[in-house]
Formats: sequence, C-alpha cells, structure tokens
Amino acid sequence: MVGSTAGHGSPRQPPAGGGADRRAERMRDFSPKAMCEEHIARRIGNRAYLKSRLDLKPEQISAWNTFEKAADEASSKEKAKCASLPTETKTPPSFADRFSEREEMMKTRLESLEAVKPSLMALYAALTPEQKAILDRPMMGGHHRGRG
Repeated sequence: MVGSTAGHGSPRQPPAGGGADRRAERMRDFSPKAMCEEHIARRIGNRAYLKSRLDLKPEQISAWNTFEKAADEASSKEKAKCASLPTETKTPPSFADRFSEREEMMKTRLESLEAVKPSLMALYAALTPEQKAILDRPMMGGHHRGRG
C-alpha cells in the first residue's frame, strides 16, 4: 500500500538519515538531569500506589511510616545528585563517559536500596499473606520472564 496514511492523516515517510542520525538527534535532546528526576518521581509515585494497594491496617501504619521516611530521605539524596547533572547534552557522550555515568547511577541507587532495606523488610514482615502477595508479584512495567 504505497502512500498509506494508516490513520495518521499523512503518508508515512522513512526517517531521513537512518538510525545513526536519529540516535544523535535523541542525544542532543537528552537531559540527564530530567531523566534522573523522572526516575525518582516514578519511584515516589510507585510508593503511593503501593500504599493504596496494600490497604494497610492501623497496626501496620507505623512500619509503613518508618519505611516511607527512609525512602523519602533516600529520594532527597538522589534528587541532590540529579541536580548536579547537565540539563542537556551538546554531543553524545563517549562509551567511557556513559560507562562512568551508569556506574555512578548504580552506586547511588545501591546506597538508596541499602538505606531503605531495613525498614522495608520490617514492613514486609508486618504484612498479611495477602498483602505480601502484592509485593511478591513483579512490578508493572517489569520484565515478566516466561509469560507471553
């Protein structure tokens, strides 16, 4: 079907310049700071979603509050690191730069996980089997191995 609009109102055209040009364009528009802040915002939103899904009992609120305080403190530290990132990239970073940036992000994330782990495990221990089943499932958007 030549010139098909496929419901979009204009004919589809192959991207000019191919894949390398598209990658370079995405990198020019890429903001490491915005990406970092977006990841943190999603984690904060996921906590609010989780709290609602767990439907906590009054005797579990204290464990949740302890976890939430630790998670909020970890998020604040991550936000501070995000603030030091560039708001845009003029040229695509080299492999070595990307590797180092990824390493730093992973270290920061590990620090957050370690800071939150004790309170999260205490919260998990206070949950009912039905509530634990909610946490035991892979999170939405995650990879579900073996599921088609």
